[in-house]
Amino acid sequence: MAELAIMYLLAVGMLYGFQRRLIYQTDVRVPDLAATQIQGLQAVKIPTSDALNLLAWYHPAATGKPVVLMFHGNAGNLQYRTFKIQSLIKAGYGVLLPAWRGYSGNAGAPSQQGLFADADAAMAWLAGQGVAPGQTVLYGESLGTAMAVRGAANSPQVKALILEAPFTSMVALTSRHMPFLPVALAKLLIKDPYDSLSRIGQVRAPLLLLHGDQDQVVPVALGRQLFAAANDPKYLKDYPKAGHNDLYDFGAGYDILAFLSNPVIEATNDQPSFPQRQP
Repeated sequence: MAELAIMYLLAVGMLYGFQRRLIYQTDVRVPDLAATQIQGLQAVKIPTSDALNLLAWYHPAATGKPVVLMFHGNAGNLQYRTFKIQSLIKAGYGVLLPAWRGYSGNAGAPSQQGLFADADAAMAWLAGQGVAPGQTVLYGESLGTAMAVRGAANSPQVKALILEAPFTSMVALTSRHMPFLPVALAKLLIKDPYDSLSRIGQVRAPLLLLHGDQDQVVPVALGRQLFAAANDPKYLKDYPKAGHNDLYDFGAGYDILAFLSNPVIEATNDQPSFPQRQP
């Protein structure tokens, strides 16, 4: 018994000490903007409150269209999201895709405090370009959903919120992957809790939540729990055969464009009807 207790304490200690290396799979390579072959896409620098200058890709919106502010997930760099922003830009939407600190050649190390500051800086930069919150759609991908939920909760005027494979909190996600770790203990150990569940009720923007039923990284049950706590109007699009990173293979890109063109996004409707995908 004593040996088991020692092994358990060692495992918990390693989790505490190395958790940020597990959470943040930083890719420090500077992405190649020219390789995207997207006309009009610009590399810009976004200043943060703690004196960093974050690389971001920006494409202005066509007249009358909103700008989609995309918060990426915990791995890869901006180049991995090229296919996601291409369809949005082709449809006339603007895109701001910032890289987190520690990613895509940016200085700094990621943490909840740091990524919240990065997200705030991106919102402020867009405002400086004359893009009001009412013309801003927040789009979070996996880890980035925590920043998107927080942004929508803090800025109730945002036009819409899109969450791709979201989780309720890092505590809940950790407990799912490490069942030997009770939630009460996880709350004490997790440095970056990213508690979206406590914020989602403050969001008033129309919500689209997308999740793969076969997601082994963020269990779909966490996405559904977050969705249940959200306010109307809200739409859940689940993909029975999809995992964590392949939602676009099952039509997520189409569903996002359909959501953005829905009349409920253009003029809030008390009883929205999500457009059905055509065969």
